[in-house]
Amino acid sequence: MLVSKDRTLHLNHLMDFKNFPESLRNHMASLSCFIEEQVNEFEPEIRELIAYSLANTGKRIRPILAFYSGWPESNTAAAQRLVYLGTIIEFIHLATLIHDDLIDEAALRHNRSTVHSRYGASVAVLLGDALLSQSLVLATSHFSLDTCRTLLCTIRKICAGEISQTLQEKTTSFNLEEYYRSIHLKTAELLEVSCKLGAQTCEHHPDYVAAVSRFGHHLGMAYQILDDLIDFVGNEKQVGKTLGTDLAKAKFTLPLLLLFEKLNAPQKKDLLTTLKEADTNTAKQLIPLMNKYQIFEEAGLHFQRQIDAAELALAPFQDYPGIPYLKEFSRLIRGKMSQTLTN
Repeated sequence: MLVSKDRTLHLNHLMDFKNFPESLRNHMASLSCFIEEQVNEFEPEIRELIAYSLANTGKRIRPILAFYSGWPESNTAAAQRLVYLGTIIEFIHLATLIHDDLIDEAALRHNRSTVHSRYGASVAVLLGDALLSQSLVLATSHFSLDTCRTLLCTIRKICAGEISQTLQEKTTSFNLEEYYRSIHLKTAELLEVSCKLGAQTCEHHPDYVAAVSRFGHHLGMAYQILDDLIDFVGNEKQVGKTLGTDLAKAKFTLPLLLLFEKLNAPQKKDLLTTLKEADTNTAKQLIPLMNKYQIFEEAGLHFQRQIDAAELALAPFQDYPGIPYLKEFSRLIRGKMSQTLTN
C-alpha cells in the first residue's frame, strides 16, 4: 500500500487525545486500513499524490465525532458503515484543506509542504476535486439518497463559506453576524454533519440525532474561534502549519473584527493601511494593540458561549454510551483555548 507507512503517524496523532476507549482505537485502525485501500481506487497517475495528501491529514477529528455520536458498540455492520462514513468525511475535509492552503498561500500543513507548494497550484485544485469525487463515489455506493444529498449540500455550504469570506477581504463592512455565518458554513457545517450522520448511521432516536448535531455545530464554531486566535498567538512549529495567513489576506476573523470595533476613525484608517501591506508577520505585530484592548479575552468569551452551548445540547442524553467521550472532546478543546490564552 502506498500510504501504509503513514498509518502509525495518524494513530500517534490520535493519541494526543487521552482516554480513548479501545473500541475507538480499533475503529480508527480500520479507518486507516480502508483509506489505504482507497488509494488504489484512484488512477495510477495520481496515487502518489493522493498518498502524499493523506499523509497531511491531522487527528481525524470529524470521523472520531461520527463514531462517538453513533457508538455502535457490538453492531459490526454499523461500525463498518461508520468506517465508510469516516472515509467520506475525511476525503471532503482533506479536499477543503488542499484548496484552502492554496487560497491562503500556506506553505506548511502538519509540518509538511502543502500540496500546492510541492506540486503546484493546478495540481492542488485538481487533486482536491479528485478527492471530492471519490467521496461521492463512496457515498453513492454505501448510503441512501438522503445521506448523499446531505453530504452534497455540506460541500456546497463549505464552498459558499470560503467564497463569502474571500469576497469580504479588505472590506470594512464585514460584521460579527456575517462572521458567524461564514464560520458556520466553512467549519461548523462539516462537524455538525459528522455528528448527525454518525448518529443516523446507527439509527439513533431523532431527538438524539438533533442534539448531537447541535453539539457538532457549536463545537465547530468554538473550534474556528480557537483557530482564529492561534493564527495570532500560536507557535508555527507546534501547530504545524503556516500562521498569519488570514491576516496576510486581510480576512476579518474574530480578533480583527473585535479590534476594529474598538478603534476610532483615524485608528481604523491606520489599521486598514497596515492590512493593505500585510504579510504572515503582521499578526504578531498587532499583538500589543490586541492586548491593549483585551481582544483575546473578549474572543475567549465568544468561544466560551459556543462550547457551553455544545455541552448543553448533550445534557438530556447522559445515558447514551458515546456522550462521555463527546464531553471529553469538548473538554480538550477548552483546555487548548486556555493554553492558547495563557501562552
